[in-house]
Amino acid sequence: MGQREGRGRLSNIDLLPEEADAVVAWANEKLRERSLPQTVIFTEFNERLADLGLEHISKSSFSRYAVRKAIQFRKLDEARRLASEVTTELGPEGSDQMTVLVGELLKLRLFELLEGKELTTKQAQEAGRTLQSVTGSQKTSADARRKLQQELRDAINKAIDKATRLATCWKITRADGAVEGYTSFDAPLEIDGVTYEPANGFTTSQLSADVEMSVADVEVLGAMDADGISADALLAGVYDHAEVEMFVVDWGDLTIPKTIVRRGWTGTITQAGQGFTVELRGLGQRIQQPVIDSYSAECRVHLFSPKCGVNRAAFAVNATVTALNDGSLGATSDNRIFYAAALVQDDGWFDYGELWWTTGASAGLKTEVRAFTSDGRVELWEPMGLDIEIGDQFTIHAGCDKRRETCSAKFNNIVNLRAEPDLPGQDAVTAYPDPKA
Repeated sequence: MGQREGRGRLSNIDLLPEEADAVVAWANEKLRERSLPQTVIFTEFNERLADLGLEHISKSSFSRYAVRKAIQFRKLDEARRLASEVTTELGPEGSDQMTVLVGELLKLRLFELLEGKELTTKQAQEAGRTLQSVTGSQKTSADARRKLQQELRDAINKAIDKATRLATCWKITRADGAVEGYTSFDAPLEIDGVTYEPANGFTTSQLSADVEMSVADVEVLGAMDADGISADALLAGVYDHAEVEMFVVDWGDLTIPKTIVRRGWTGTITQAGQGFTVELRGLGQRIQQPVIDSYSAECRVHLFSPKCGVNRAAFAVNATVTALNDGSLGATSDNRIFYAAALVQDDGWFDYGELWWTTGASAGLKTEVRAFTSDGRVELWEPMGLDIEIGDQFTIHAGCDKRRETCSAKFNNIVNLRAEPDLPGQDAVTAYPDPKA
């Protein structure tokens, strides 16, 4: 494996042979455009490598590369925005000032690269010739140059005030009620009672919307731990279905009202290596859900909801995990099935019910029960992200399969049944007489 002098190991993508340059350039272009989800770019990237007979890149390597590129792209955007503001301040006669600016920036960057030992001797020579070419075009007297430099500094200061006073903020209200704040600014910001911590690893895909109110999702790419979001928290599900508000503020004057860019909820969360990608689902998706009742053979309302009317507390049971498997030879825990000796209800009593963890690694989280048997065996629909341990306590609620018989016999709530099991269905509507009957 190659080494970059003074900067540690090269990434697997940096080590690809020259024939892969076009594929890497394509991936950089798509990451820059942010028009496709990172997972789609990753899949097609490996497919293109396979067409060249090259080995695929792991998802974690690609994710780290994408995070690094996202930070570079953001810095480039800031530089372009600043250059645009400088050009506006200088006006149409500012070509000489811009030449001075380019020369000074080239000097600064060249010195940084030389100090960091990021340039070979040949590259340093080529950079020197480029700098000489730029500075050679500055054909003005010493006095005129000093005047131009002063005008340039004044223009840059004005441009900085205009172009760099905006900061993007993300307010996250987690499923457990905790509120977190992150910002692209390099220092904490206090806004409406919430402290927004710097999160330089965050970047978002481009925002889009249309008049047809189609679902317009956004992806947030970030680095774990450094931005206050840990792998354990992601696995625990504390960010599942979290409410997200993204807005822009003037960090120099926080009394100016914030501009809200997007509101929504977290959707699919993908973790790869030290990075993660979160899908933000907009309000338009909620609007696309059915909002009126329609005829159905099974009950349409959620158990314990106001329309249902059943008292949740009357069907809640507190229990403790007493075993993680049935004790058979070779049995292991999969964080989905466990046993609670205190639960002796009939088979199926807690099927489709809710389970709330009150202690343990998953304390404060809720999940759904797939199946229950009278020997205390509880099976969840999905495994918990963090380990279930013996002694973990929880509250489990009875479940409902939406049938009329269950509503009457189990909950004595037939008067609130929201179903029409006796209404003829499509089969009855399309039926015709059987001549043989």
